[in-house]
Amino acid sequence: MSISTVIPMIFILCTMTSLRISFFGIAEMMIVFIFIFLAVSDMVRGDLTVRNYIFSKFWSSQLIVMLVGLSINILFRINANSRPHFDLVSYLFVLISCLTFERLLCFRESQEIWISMEKLYVWGTCVFYALFLIANHKRIIFGHDMYFGGVRFSPFADNPHQFGVLVSVFPIIAYKKMTMEQTVTKKALHILGIFFNVQMGLATRNDTLIVLWLVCLAALTYHYVASKITSGSKRKIFLIVTVCFATALTLLFFGRIADVFYNLFVERDADGARLRIWRYALEAGLRSPLFGLGPGAHSGYYHPFENVEAHNTILQLFTQSGIIGVCLYLSLVCRLFRVIKNDFIVGVCFTAMIVLGLSGSGLRRLALWLYLVTVYYYLRNRNYQAYSDVQNKRN
Repeated sequence: MSISTVIPMIFILCTMTSLRISFFGIAEMMIVFIFIFLAVSDMVRGDLTVRNYIFSKFWSSQLIVMLVGLSINILFRINANSRPHFDLVSYLFVLISCLTFERLLCFRESQEIWISMEKLYVWGTCVFYALFLIANHKRIIFGHDMYFGGVRFSPFADNPHQFGVLVSVFPIIAYKKMTMEQTVTKKALHILGIFFNVQMGLATRNDTLIVLWLVCLAALTYHYVASKITSGSKRKIFLIVTVCFATALTLLFFGRIADVFYNLFVERDADGARLRIWRYALEAGLRSPLFGLGPGAHSGYYHPFENVEAHNTILQLFTQSGIIGVCLYLSLVCRLFRVIKNDFIVGVCFTAMIVLGLSGSGLRRLALWLYLVTVYYYLRNRNYQAYSDVQNKRN
């Protein structure tokens, strides 16, 4: 079975967290099987070299720092209510998953990786929109409620955020496909795909998805206009004008923008619960600012250390691995954005994943990390091939 088939299957199944065999989900079992198979294959060939797998190195470094933070937490009894085991096991599995995908994708042709992303978008849209239509008439399917809490669409998932991560990128892939098609009929099909996925995303009632898509729309709009400008100097002028215009609009409508964010994070979020969680997460992290307090939940609604997660990737890292962990994450983000030069549209997927992490902790979201790995190696390998083509033409 080719990776263009395996990868879409893993993505789709990893969001269906309620479909489990004992402790493991189906996608998790597939990843473990592939990991063991690849490890045994490498040992048989005697190929045990450590390659530059940036995500595996990131998670290995994070876990080392977190263990130091956990030792500090235990030694000084900072958060006696901490339960690190669940996070620690989850992060170890994310490390194994990243290592498995990096091993699969590192030397693949970018076109092969892109085909797997195309299949993921097509298969995912068909499967989940069919479930969406059925759930509008029959909420319970095979004993599973398709709506979390009866109101938020989350097919075979324990919460809507798992599905939200998967569907967040589908409109971007659909737009990329639309730009590649030549016929009006095929373009119309992908426009329909965008509509279907936005409709499902809105049904999760996840306000972060709305913000994410607006940010991505602004980035894609800028890219589309800039791509029509052939002169390099005119592009720079256009960038400066765009930044000045955006700044002016922000200052002009600052009051209304502030009201929007107030509605998102206060009125529509249990009377400001998220803001309180963020404040107490910051207070908890300052108890051990360099190394953090290790895996576990270190925030609360009324004071720190109520075993409530920070609901923000940066703050979650600050509480668990301190300033060192935050710097490691920011370094990874910078490295990701350095590879988008040859395919800006697909590179916008990085923006989507980072925005998702701003209002929720993305550290345990398996689909989020698999997206980052897949998109990164598609773009990196595409850049390598473009560079190789240029060198061959010169020779």
